[in-house]
Amino acid sequence: MPDFHRKHPQIEKECIKSDTNIRTKLAEGEPFAIYKCPRGLVDASSPIIIAGEHVANVFSGQVFLEPPDETTKQFFREQARKFGFDETEYIKAFKEVPIFTEKKFRAGISFLAKLAQSIADRGLTRLRELEAMEVLRESEGKYRLAMAATTDGLWDWKVLSGEVYYSPSWAKMLGELDVAAEYGSWKSRIHLKDKEIVQSTLQDHLKGKTDYWQKEHRLRTKTGEWKWVLGRGRVVERGANGQPLRMVGTMTDISDLKQAEKTLLNQSYFLQKAQEIGQIGTWELDIKNNELLWTDENYKIFGLPIGTKLTYEIFLNCVHPDDREYVDKEWKAALAKKPYDIEHRLLVDGKVKWVREKAELQFNEKDECIRGTGVTQDITGQKQAEKRIKENLKEKEVLLSEIHHRVKNNMQIISSLLKLQSAKIEDKKYVDMFKDSENRIRSMALVHEKLYQSKDFSSIDFKGYVKSIANLLIRNYSVNPDKIKLNTEIEDIPLGLDNAIPCGLIINELISNSLKYAFPKDREGEIKIVLRAINSHEIELTVSDDGIGIPAEIDARETESLGLQLVYILAENQLEGSIELDRESGTAFRIRFRN
Repeated sequence: MPDFHRKHPQIEKECIKSDTNIRTKLAEGEPFAIYKCPRGLVDASSPIIIAGEHVANVFSGQVFLEPPDETTKQFFREQARKFGFDETEYIKAFKEVPIFTEKKFRAGISFLAKLAQSIADRGLTRLRELEAMEVLRESEGKYRLAMAATTDGLWDWKVLSGEVYYSPSWAKMLGELDVAAEYGSWKSRIHLKDKEIVQSTLQDHLKGKTDYWQKEHRLRTKTGEWKWVLGRGRVVERGANGQPLRMVGTMTDISDLKQAEKTLLNQSYFLQKAQEIGQIGTWELDIKNNELLWTDENYKIFGLPIGTKLTYEIFLNCVHPDDREYVDKEWKAALAKKPYDIEHRLLVDGKVKWVREKAELQFNEKDECIRGTGVTQDITGQKQAEKRIKENLKEKEVLLSEIHHRVKNNMQIISSLLKLQSAKIEDKKYVDMFKDSENRIRSMALVHEKLYQSKDFSSIDFKGYVKSIANLLIRNYSVNPDKIKLNTEIEDIPLGLDNAIPCGLIINELISNSLKYAFPKDREGEIKIVLRAINSHEIELTVSDDGIGIPAEIDARETESLGLQLVYILAENQLEGSIELDRESGTAFRIRFRN
């Protein structure tokens, strides 16, 4: 009947009205809708709803709920004539309209609703399949892009067949252009020492014992070299019985990381050995949390079990009781930015240890100390060695002092013997010779006396030594100190024994000459002694007087005077210096030598 009714404009309006009535009821959430048109034809429909969206309707088609009587038949004949339908064909179509009881029709409608739901379910399933396929296509596209872009090797293993897809990066990592798409391409390359643990961890994951598989191992490259890699993977598909079907993963080249790790381990080992050999431990103190961290060597130095939890107070308790106040004071000063570099004692198992501690402190923007990092060195052996050296040095100082004392005494005995001998000589010439020898011996004895009195045996107080020689000579020659003045300008220059004795003898000879010859007939005058540094390694000694001077015709170097001969010999041979004679204003001898 729809073929006739929907082709005529007037009747089509009534069909549209029927459709609208059904759609309205379905839109209100009805599981199905029934509509009876003015011509007695009944139609029903059920909605198709996919993912909550009303996408279509299923119609039953027009039926009669009771057999049409003659009046109804006559109505349809008149309809054919009224609207110009082929009466024979129209009545034929009328007779083909199904006739159902209302009960059967409603049963049919119920089936129709179920059919609509089935169509909706299948449509939803298909929709989700299409969406999943689209997501999969997009994912596979990204996967291929990732495989092409990454330097990591990617693999996809079909566990049952043993077929494996290896990405180009996987093959390239091992120096290959391509590898066989089989499980053995990886397994056969595993280092013998790594194979057991790699296979064991892999089997654990395949059996579901772990969430993923990850293992570092070595693989043989095309050239036969071994490359460290990190293998990672996960089973992404399992059968109904949990049997692994598909596993995917990556392989990362970690050779550089392993080399750096090896270098770091070597450095750590060498550092640890250096700390053990040098008995040096390192530490770090977190000021805010009062947490102190020590290296193993630091624990050994302090005699505490390795791993003991530490604080500043625990450290301080290890310090010798007599040093704790000092150490705490120095640390608090360091918190105020004073350098921390101290030596103190520890009390370890009842024994005393000496340590040196040095630290650098870190401050925040508020000038608050937040961290201290430092070193502790066991210097017990050094302290013991210093003690032994001091004891040995003291013994040597006592011995040297005794030697200088005995040398001085022996020279004084010799000087006294010469004096006794000269007392028996009547010839003044020989008496003077004995006196000169006596003065020379006394000047040498005086050096040893000064050294005996000194705390430092490596050098002598030359200023005091010169004054002592001069005063001794003035007394020996019975000179009136009011007429002949002695003036000294001696810089504070330490002279060693090798230079002090020759200088003392030179001064002895030149002052003796001045006292004997420069001031005849009670003439007044001055004797001057100057010792000064010309530069960092050269010294000048000047002995002068303003007396009558040495006559120009006398060659001081060739004179028969033993004293002057001795002066030149001592200056040039003993001191390895130079000597100059100035006759302009009296007599002045200038001697330069290296100290």
